[in-house]
Amino acid sequence: LIAQTLSAEFLFSEDGGQNIIISDAFIKESLFNRRVEEKAKEMLFTPLGWHHSSLDQLREENGEKMAMERLLSANHSHMMALLQQLLYSESLSLSWRDIIVPVVRQVVQTVRPDVRQCDDDMDIRQLVHIKKIPGGRKFDSMVVNGFMCTKNIAHKKMNSYIKNPKILLLKCSIEYLYREETKFTCIEPIVLQEREFLKNYVQRIVDVRPNLVLVEKTVSRIAQDMLLEHGITLVINVKSQVLDRVSRMTQGDLVMSMDQLLTKPRLGTCHKFYMQPFTLPNNELKTLMFFDGCPPHLGCSIKLRGASEYELARVKDIIMLMVCVAYHSQLEISFLMDEFAMPPSLPQSSSFPCLLEGSATDEEMDGDSTEKTAVSENSTLGEQSVEALFFESSTKNEDLDLHKDIQNPQSALFSVQEEAENTEMRTSSPYSSPVRPPLSICPQFLIEEEQEVGSHTLVGTSEGEMGGKVSLGLEDEERSLTPTPKMFRDPLQDDTGMFVAEHVDSSDDRLKSISAVFKHELKDIILCISPFITFKEPFLLTPGGMHCPSRDYFPEEVYLSPLLNKDLKELDGRRKRQLLKDSAPSSLVNGQTNGTTQPRPTDVLPCHGLTTTCIVGHLSSSQDLARMLADYRAKGGRIRQKETGDPFGSAGPAAAGSSQNRVADIPVKVLGKADSEEEKSGKQGDMNWTQKLDCLNPINHQRLCVLFSSSSLLSNNAPNPCVSPWIVTMEFYGKNDLSLGVFLERYCFRPSYQCPSMFCETPMVHHIRRFVHGSGCVQIVLKELDSPVPGYQHTILNYSWCRICKQVTPVVPLSNDSWSMSFAKYLELRFYGHLYTRRANAEPCGHSIHKDYHQYFSYNQMVASFSYTSVRLLEICLPRPKIFIRNLGPSKANLQQDLKDFSQKVVQVYLAIDDRLTSLKTDTFSKTREEKMEDLFAQKDMEEAELRSWIDKLQVRLQSCGLDSPQQLQAILESMVVKKQGLCEMLQSWNSR
Repeated sequence: LIAQTLSAEFLFSEDGGQNIIISDAFIKESLFNRRVEEKAKEMLFTPLGWHHSSLDQLREENGEKMAMERLLSANHSHMMALLQQLLYSESLSLSWRDIIVPVVRQVVQTVRPDVRQCDDDMDIRQLVHIKKIPGGRKFDSMVVNGFMCTKNIAHKKMNSYIKNPKILLLKCSIEYLYREETKFTCIEPIVLQEREFLKNYVQRIVDVRPNLVLVEKTVSRIAQDMLLEHGITLVINVKSQVLDRVSRMTQGDLVMSMDQLLTKPRLGTCHKFYMQPFTLPNNELKTLMFFDGCPPHLGCSIKLRGASEYELARVKDIIMLMVCVAYHSQLEISFLMDEFAMPPSLPQSSSFPCLLEGSATDEEMDGDSTEKTAVSENSTLGEQSVEALFFESSTKNEDLDLHKDIQNPQSALFSVQEEAENTEMRTSSPYSSPVRPPLSICPQFLIEEEQEVGSHTLVGTSEGEMGGKVSLGLEDEERSLTPTPKMFRDPLQDDTGMFVAEHVDSSDDRLKSISAVFKHELKDIILCISPFITFKEPFLLTPGGMHCPSRDYFPEEVYLSPLLNKDLKELDGRRKRQLLKDSAPSSLVNGQTNGTTQPRPTDVLPCHGLTTTCIVGHLSSSQDLARMLADYRAKGGRIRQKETGDPFGSAGPAAAGSSQNRVADIPVKVLGKADSEEEKSGKQGDMNWTQKLDCLNPINHQRLCVLFSSSSLLSNNAPNPCVSPWIVTMEFYGKNDLSLGVFLERYCFRPSYQCPSMFCETPMVHHIRRFVHGSGCVQIVLKELDSPVPGYQHTILNYSWCRICKQVTPVVPLSNDSWSMSFAKYLELRFYGHLYTRRANAEPCGHSIHKDYHQYFSYNQMVASFSYTSVRLLEICLPRPKIFIRNLGPSKANLQQDLKDFSQKVVQVYLAIDDRLTSLKTDTFSKTREEKMEDLFAQKDMEEAELRSWIDKLQVRLQSCGLDSPQQLQAILESMVVKKQGLCEMLQSWNSR
């Protein structure tokens, strides 16, 4: 790597910020005099970027292979830790991990949003449809390369299985609409007209030659029979969203009206169309319509089975988040490789197994496993694709041990505790994983879930053991819900800093304890979907924030989460486990769920008085009868559902099945009395937390708030900004977000883009745009070149320059994956990804590539510079909401000093008046003027004598006052104020003469 001695020109603004002007010499040296680096010629540069490349094809040059290995290992460990954290937070069994991982891997390997060519949504989750089907087994879950929905054909005689169908999508109805409301008409000609009209309509459809028609609205019965005669399958009342998805997956045109059929629209197609019925746990039949065999890159559907509706809904949310995490990881790795970033080295520990070393051994040990893998048993490390390594499961040995421990109850607790230790280490950041003691609730919950939900880990148990486990008594259930006691910790020798006394009196101690708990939870939880990105505690929880003036305006607990409260955390976990039990089927037969859910308790009210009243008169003649009738209409029903409070106050499903319970004679009220206090707190806690935002939930952190502004010194708005600073909330791959390539092409390289301000006519080349977040600022500066880079006129090139040691990375084209990455995630890397350095063959400079480097993007004749600078945060100081006035009354010493000062002021005022009058007195005055001057002297002497006399009397009065007479002192103070006001008025009158 060539070290550059050229530097960019800096201009320091008045507010301390840096306005960067890109030097022409620097651009010429870095762009035109250096060749553009590409991948090896023997390596196919696919549109999907780095992830479809084998590791053995990566070069050792510039640390390319080492960086990819570190990125793959870190992202895999981070995703597995995040998945385990999500499953634990929802009280789900860890066996779902074996279902979620291959499903997510298959989705991100096949589905590819095309934002550049097809204007697809940049969020891959919009192209993935998940259908929950209660019942069945977990391993019945699968990915369908197509679309499925809950729908049925219009007639049972229509063909329900079509291979390579020709699909026509209609947004209009097929019916005869005759409206003549003001006239009487014979019905026979209308019927004949309707049949003839629908015959023409159906003929138009037949001429297009489809064998499957989907209609958004209704279809006349006559038209349905005609379509059946022509052998066309019809589906009616299809939702608009379903038609849009089918149109995308089958590549068929949406026909808005029947007249559009004359233009021969494009028909959609897929490999096969079929219907499949499913039997739900409540013995209801659910029919799904499948469009299977569509192009996989257009989207897919996931069939989710193996649990109740409630549990599948939780799993669905986790799958959708993990699909976004895995898809973004691919894009982020490509971008980091494009910008020559080197992640920090990972410690080789058991908490984060290395994918590149453990994948081959895992394949050999699990050769008899039924799970399908993307790598064959005979493949070596060099032949494995990057995608396979990216999602290769590293916990197979742990799962095998867990299966063995479940079958051996004596050793189950110890093995799960060891797994909990690894789990706790995984939930921290990959580069710092301190060993923590195991949780006391987690192991017991894991064993309970493996035994109760009926996962695949119960296959090896015998029928007798399963029957004993399913029919748990109340004593066993109560014992399983009670957490094991923790070991006693001496507060005098506590090295964690987490000891809090039972009685905390001072507000400062309470704030310190809240801050300590928050830091402890923040250290052990994953909030960001990218590795090597950690968040510090908020300002109000720092020592400076706890004593800032604005802290009084906030409550003590500003940031709320169930994890910050031990009781709420336990109640929340118990509530979720109880909901899983209540929604689970009542019987398990060979892994199949065929039972029904328990109905909610009902209560029958007594009959209303109106039903037994003898009515002999009219309703209008009796007000009591009318009132009774109105009351009956309002609340005359007899069936009322009981309001279920805390689920922990009632017996669980095990107690409900008294016929199978060995201890069914235990009264249910015992558990209800024991949990009566928890029921009240549970109700209040649920009401509070449903209305508030959980600050430690990773889903609530998938957004970035920035303060955006745009300014130019050459603009007519200067010194004011063209775009005043305003807060923009950018949801990752969602609202207010766009891809990095779209931002560069639309707002940096587009010649027609102008300043949004209507008063500014300055080109965007002379503008500086800033994104401020936290204590950092990312600013964008543009520079126009004389000519584009030869051979890369329509390619975005990128490279970086260190402002400390003046080193420059090679110039490389921006890959398609980097082009598709979220711009909000790019800003997050600039604000938080300061652990990444630059990779190189020679000794790297060691400076942060996101903090100390300026990144340049070039397209045609335009260069955009992105740089990170620190900003100085100012504290907001507001007046106190309550102003306390300490009215101690006037003191005698202060009044004496005030009277002395007033006497001196009187002397000064009248000396100045005397000097002025003396200067005006001359011999040339007339007798009248002289008499007037004498009158002024006399008036001055009289006013001065009166004031001196009043001062002497007030001084005597003040001397006679004691310290215990505040009323007399107040009267003296008021008289002094009046005299001071009089002196000012006299002075004003003398000045006006």
